[in-house]
Amino acid sequence: MVKSGNMKKSLYMLVAALSIVACNKNELEKVDSANDGKLNLGVSVEVDQKDTKLHFDGKDHIAFDNNESLIVGIAKEDSPEKSVKVATKDGDLAGSYSAEFEIEDATATNPVFKGTLWSIVEADIAKRYVLYSACPASAFTFASNLTSCTVTVPNAQKTTQSSWGSEANALISEPILIDTTGRVITKWKEYNVPGNVSVSLAHVFGFGKLTFAGVPDKYADYKVNTVEIKAVGEKKDIAGTFYIDMTKDIQKQEITTKSSYSSIEVTPSESVSVKDAVIWFEANPGTYDVEITIKTDRAELVYERQGLVIERRSIAAPVVNYKGTDVIKSFDVDLTGGKEWAQAKFGYDYIYSGVKEWGPEGSKMKFALAWPGSTRYNYGTSYYRSDDSKAQGFNGGGYVDGGKMLLYSLASFKGVDVIYANLGIYSKNSSCDFTFALANGADTTKLKTISITTADVQNADGEYYTIENTAEVKDGDLLLIIDNLSSPAVTPYMGGITINPAPIVTIDLDGDLLLPATATSGKISCTVKFASASSISAVSDAEWLTVSLANNELTYSALANDGKKRTANIEVKNGETVLKTIKVTQKTASQKEYKLVIDPTTIAPILDKAKAEHAGEVTDDTTVDDLEFTLTATATDGTGDKVDVKLIAKRVYLVYSETSFKMKYTLGTAESVGYIEKVVVVGNNKIGTGTWDNKVELSSDGSTYNTAKNVTVEGSIPYTNTILNEDESFTWFRLNVDYMAYRVNSIEVLFVNE
Repeated sequence: MVKSGNMKKSLYMLVAALSIVACNKNELEKVDSANDGKLNLGVSVEVDQKDTKLHFDGKDHIAFDNNESLIVGIAKEDSPEKSVKVATKDGDLAGSYSAEFEIEDATATNPVFKGTLWSIVEADIAKRYVLYSACPASAFTFASNLTSCTVTVPNAQKTTQSSWGSEANALISEPILIDTTGRVITKWKEYNVPGNVSVSLAHVFGFGKLTFAGVPDKYADYKVNTVEIKAVGEKKDIAGTFYIDMTKDIQKQEITTKSSYSSIEVTPSESVSVKDAVIWFEANPGTYDVEITIKTDRAELVYERQGLVIERRSIAAPVVNYKGTDVIKSFDVDLTGGKEWAQAKFGYDYIYSGVKEWGPEGSKMKFALAWPGSTRYNYGTSYYRSDDSKAQGFNGGGYVDGGKMLLYSLASFKGVDVIYANLGIYSKNSSCDFTFALANGADTTKLKTISITTADVQNADGEYYTIENTAEVKDGDLLLIIDNLSSPAVTPYMGGITINPAPIVTIDLDGDLLLPATATSGKISCTVKFASASSISAVSDAEWLTVSLANNELTYSALANDGKKRTANIEVKNGETVLKTIKVTQKTASQKEYKLVIDPTTIAPILDKAKAEHAGEVTDDTTVDDLEFTLTATATDGTGDKVDVKLIAKRVYLVYSETSFKMKYTLGTAESVGYIEKVVVVGNNKIGTGTWDNKVELSSDGSTYNTAKNVTVEGSIPYTNTILNEDESFTWFRLNVDYMAYRVNSIEVLFVNE
């Protein structure tokens, strides 16, 4: 990279007529310098050369901005390194090492900065002061020791096409003397000082001006969002905060690093393409190896270059030519060959304003919302769905007077064959159209329009729609156009979207397939979406079980089982890919169903024995903890077969009645008893599934329990609570009522055991 020659004289500028303005109080009188009081130093910094201005205008000089400000500080002549404290407004105590002076009119022939250094205390009053100033005030901090002030090169900068931003334009003044011997005193014993001085200003840092040539046509017209200049070599402090000695000659300044950034991100203040962009920036002087990244919505162009030379008060102006070794990171998502892309659900990644990234890692796509033709401000919103996810709402503002809403990707998808989307309208009695399309520049290919109407109901669960792309165009920016609104207040939403979805298997079966020990056969509804019927099949991994799949039905046939319980798997496949596995369990002829009953009759001997062993009086509130006991379960087939079941009660009351007994915490099996099919609890409270509910819990190992979800409650006190279970791995149960006393009328447990 090369650098330009020195800037014109205006980069080392002369600011004339730093005139001293009196305080606005009246009744002034001349006094001797020995009188007491505070000193108010009012200053106007006047620039008397129209080509002597504050930041580069891209032509031949430096230009002022409106709202420009100087930071001003002073020190006594005999201690020029020690700041004198001042107040920043009238009436305040002196507590700051500087004050800000504001520009009056940036367009004036002789612009003026005005301000006052208020309330200099008596101990700091002197005949002569050294005045220091710098611009912009936001870039500098004056310290008590003026040899250790700080100045900042921001790592985030803005640029026009002709100049760097005023926030990245640090200048300092030549120290000058102010004479206060002609000061006057007011009746409030405050001094006000008239006088005239001049100062010189010079830039602290250097500047860069990047342009780009040879950009491939595909990317040349992309709009630039930002450009990052990152130092990747040995020297990395291209931006940051630096120490500066304000007492030194401005021609001999040397800065040292306090804290630094290795990169500068520059944002153009106007829309500009990659091929036309001019990127101005301020930087710490030095020689840098850099990685320059042009960031657009559709791609990032990354250039690695060596030897960017930044010199103080000079502009490095290289043309960055595209080379074959430069890297372009496209944000297009290639789905050619039927690859899937999905944003199946939304959480906090819904769009409110700005841009959001959706999709899987490695295939992220940026999306945004727009409301073409609307005059009112609008934004995205979200609606809660029954599965605890969110839906992306498009009318957060509640009124779309332009009649249209738009969701669009910021880059292109390639190979769009099918779109599977969850769509709906949250507002009642409303209607609108949802149109999916692919855009390539000014050309838009519509894929399908879906018209949705809602009745007098409100939810965000929506319906799933399939949009098959039968057009020749398979690539482009994805658009969802929402129009034909029944009213401006319509609130459409999208609950999820998948492009080229993988096959989806829907089987009319809850849980595993359970078969009796006898020979049996049957059919189950089985549909497969997004796959060719000729490629779909069903296979069994067991000789005793045969299966086939045709016309959306899965047919199975099992031989009789003469031995122990056995299992198999049915696989629904797309070619060689397994889409769904169904577990099949066939009972054995030796299996029997047993019923265990826990009620006042069966538990009475247990409680009577515990009562007899209890030391002391037994009352209605007397309990026993960790009571282990055994009851007998009886076969339900009428054979009279019985099996012992070991149980444990965490806490049970010793006093019972003919119809009920009381317990706290848990009561359940102390060992595995076999597959638990059903539990019926009759008691004074309902059984539920929530965190704080009384519940029935099931386990496969006796250590980790799961709340039974299939619960039906009938009647009133006492309630009949029926719990069904189809998971054969659950062979333990317990009733969990936590610390509240629960009155049990009966507990019946049906389980299968060999």
